[in-house]
Amino acid sequence: MKNKNKVFGILAFVLVTGFVELSSFVALKISNKYPKSFDEEYSKYIGINTVKKKQIDNNFDAEIEHPYFGHVMSEESRKRFNSPYLNKHGFVNPMEFPYKKQKDEIVIGFFGGSVSYHFTFYAQTNDKFVNELIEEIPELQKYKITVLNMAFGGSKQPQQFYIYSFFADMFDYVIQIDGENDVNLPPPVDRPIEYPYYSNILYRDGVYNKLQSKKLYLLKEIISDAASIYKSLIPSSFIYSTWLIVEKIYKNKEIALQKSYREESDRENFYENFSYEMQTNLLFESWERFSRLEVALLKHKKTPYAFFIQPTQYLPGSKILSEEEKQNAFDKIDAGKKKAKYLALENKIKNMRSEGINYFPLTRIFKDTAKTVFNDPCCHLNDLGNEIMGRKIIKKLKEINFFQNLQTDVNK
Repeated sequence: MKNKNKVFGILAFVLVTGFVELSSFVALKISNKYPKSFDEEYSKYIGINTVKKKQIDNNFDAEIEHPYFGHVMSEESRKRFNSPYLNKHGFVNPMEFPYKKQKDEIVIGFFGGSVSYHFTFYAQTNDKFVNELIEEIPELQKYKITVLNMAFGGSKQPQQFYIYSFFADMFDYVIQIDGENDVNLPPPVDRPIEYPYYSNILYRDGVYNKLQSKKLYLLKEIISDAASIYKSLIPSSFIYSTWLIVEKIYKNKEIALQKSYREESDRENFYENFSYEMQTNLLFESWERFSRLEVALLKHKKTPYAFFIQPTQYLPGSKILSEEEKQNAFDKIDAGKKKAKYLALENKIKNMRSEGINYFPLTRIFKDTAKTVFNDPCCHLNDLGNEIMGRKIIKKLKEINFFQNLQTDVNK
């Protein structure tokens, strides 16, 4: 009898849901008034465009707090990025830190944000980069080359400076790929410009602990993803429409709490009365100051280094956009701002090079590439993009005679 009741209950639920969905499908089709997502309004408030918001949101569960570095990778991020390993310090490497190298081994540390992270993971999981490096620089043949991934999503200065400072003794050579996070990520609300980008998510002393724990945030995102998938199957849906209404109420409450917190906080928003130009200048100053400090420490340690500004699709002539990239990898809303900032970065590192600092642009390395290399409107690359970038890095290392003191560097 109980089993019959269960079957009857399930059947009734399916029939009622089907009737409601069919009715809403017809009604929405006739009225042509589809409910819109609240993402655009909300993302405009927090400074993240709709076109890239989902990509950034997906990183919130990929990091965990760290007392020195702001945040590091988590076990969740290891699963998300299909990495077979994550060491105890929260870096995607098969070896634990501090890493102790063997005789005739060269250790190259790669630093930076997610572009550097993905490139280094690419270099660790196939032999193409290391083989091409040895092919171009034959003196490396008698050494074992170990690549350490010191990068992760959202990382910027001064995090890179702190991480290198903490692990400085591990490296024979250092390569850094950065730029995007330092000047294009919006500053964290109510915190100094130097704070890590995820500070408002990972260190909740304000709105977030009033409204959402990390688990609640992730649950909301899972439901939102499920609703989006459901919508793709049933475009005109009562259930999906209802979810959008609930989501709008939730996000309106979130914004109200943020505004209230910012008004009541003893630490008023540091950037509230700053113009866009002033905020940009602060971001550039922080990036340059800590980059110079990192270089000073590298020179003190006598560690050869090469810093690179990462590739971009936003400079004139920097990329022949494929149809796929036009649809999925170009942010028309922020294109002008990104162009201006990358031009400024190119000028900054040109001045730094005139002072003897090894900072080089990779910004236009795809100018002759018509195939798809960018995965998203930010900056992230597919395997082809990483392969091309790897060759350009090797070419520059050879050009500046990066390994000129090989025996001394390896045995120091």
